[in-house]
Amino acid sequence: MPQEGVLNLVAEILRLMGEPTRLKILLACMDKPMSVTELSERFKLSMPLTSHHIGLLKSMQLIQAERQGKQVFYHLKDEHVQCILADLLNHFGEEALCHNVPLKDSSE
Repeated sequence: MPQEGVLNLVAEILRLMGEPTRLKILLACMDKPMSVTELSERFKLSMPLTSHHIGLLKSMQLIQAERQGKQVFYHLKDEHVQCILADLLNHFGEEALCHNVPLKDSSE
C-alpha cells in the first residue's frame, strides 16, 4: 500500500481531472498543443477562467507550457498522463457499450 502522502496526491490529481472543463482541456491538449486563446474559444470560457484551470493542471504536473515566440502553448506533461486519459476513456467507453449506456456530451 502506498504511503499516505502518495495517496493524497493521487486523490488530488483525480479530483482535478474529474472536473469536466479540466478534463476537456486535458483531452484537447492530448490532440495537439493549444494556447489559452484556443482553449477559451473552443470551450466558450473566459480567458481568466481558462488560465485558472490551466494553472491547476500545471500545478499537478499534468500539462506543461512551451513558448513559441510571444505565444504559450500547453500540452500533456508526458506519456503517463496520456496513458491515464486513454485508459480511462477506453475503460468507460467499453463499459458503456457493454451495458448499453449512451455516452453523453455534457455540453448538450
